[in-house]
Amino acid sequence: MPCINNYENFPCIQQQNNDWCIPASIENVMRFFNFVITQEQIIQHFLQKNNSRGMCFATMADILEEQYGDHFEFQVVNHRNANTLVQYVDKRITSDNLPVIVSIEITNNRAHMLIVLCIDSDTVQVFDTGGRNRLMRITRQLLIQRLAPSSDTLVINPLKK
Repeated sequence: MPCINNYENFPCIQQQNNDWCIPASIENVMRFFNFVITQEQIIQHFLQKNNSRGMCFATMADILEEQYGDHFEFQVVNHRNANTLVQYVDKRITSDNLPVIVSIEITNNRAHMLIVLCIDSDTVQVFDTGGRNRLMRITRQLLIQRLAPSSDTLVINPLKK
């Protein structure tokens, strides 16, 4: 199964608060690229902006770009179709060697983030910051079914110096 390089060294840090799946996902990805940041720091940046848009990929990407744009590019891509989203994730992992944070629907109007590390035509390996299992394998079809409507993805790309 195609995976990001060194996926077995992915940090797998659990979220510190029930509503911190976005900050926890960002912390994990940035630490994977050897940049030390904590969920608490991410939340502090968010609260300092006192942003009324709520915590979403676009808001967090804007805030993080301002703070860490010298080190990373934060790319939010919106997908209206789950199949095109999964194709996009597949490309980012297999061609670009980047983990992808995706939003899945857990209940009506409630989403949760997963970090996709490996993907093939049948199976996806993800890290769930709120889950008991460090790394989980799910079917590609289950991921497609659970993706939140109009799902966004967040890709954090380290900039070459």
